[in-house]
Amino acid sequence: MAVPATIDNTLGALYITVVITSLLFGVGIIQSWIYFQEKRKEDHWFLVLFVACVNVMDIVQQSLICHAVYRYAVTGHDDPTAMLKMQKTIMIELYFGGVIALLVQQLYCWRIWKLSKNWMIGMLVALPSAAYFVLTYVYTALTWYPVFLYLARINPGPNAG
Repeated sequence: MAVPATIDNTLGALYITVVITSLLFGVGIIQSWIYFQEKRKEDHWFLVLFVACVNVMDIVQQSLICHAVYRYAVTGHDDPTAMLKMQKTIMIELYFGGVIALLVQQLYCWRIWKLSKNWMIGMLVALPSAAYFVLTYVYTALTWYPVFLYLARINPGPNAG
C-alpha cells in the first residue's frame, strides 16, 4: 500500500534533512577552524590541503542541498507537482557526497595502514569505501539516464535527423 504524499512526508522531510545537514555542516566547519588555528603548522602541507579541499566540497554540497530545498519549498510553493520534478542540484550533490566520502574514508584507510603497517587491514577498509563510491556514481548515472533520454525526445536539438 502506497503512502499518500503529504506536505509532512515530502517537504517536511526535506526541511528536517536541511536542518540536520546544516547542523553537521556547522560542526565540520568548527572542527576545521580549530584544526587550522591549532594543528595546521604541525601537519604536512598535503594534509592541510586535503582538509581545505574537503571543506570546499562540503560547502558546495551544503549549498546544493539548500538550493534544492529552496526550489521545492519557495519557488515551487504554489505548484502541487513541484515535488514530482527532480531538482538537478540533488543529483549533483550525490557526486560531491561520493567524493567527500571517498576522500575521507581513504584518508582513514591510509592512517590505519600507517599505524598498523599491515596493508591487508588497510585494504579491508579501503575496498568497501571504493565500492560505495562506484555504486554512488552508478546510481546517479542510472537515475539521470532516463532524464537524459526524456530530454532528448522533447528537444532533439538543431542537429537531430
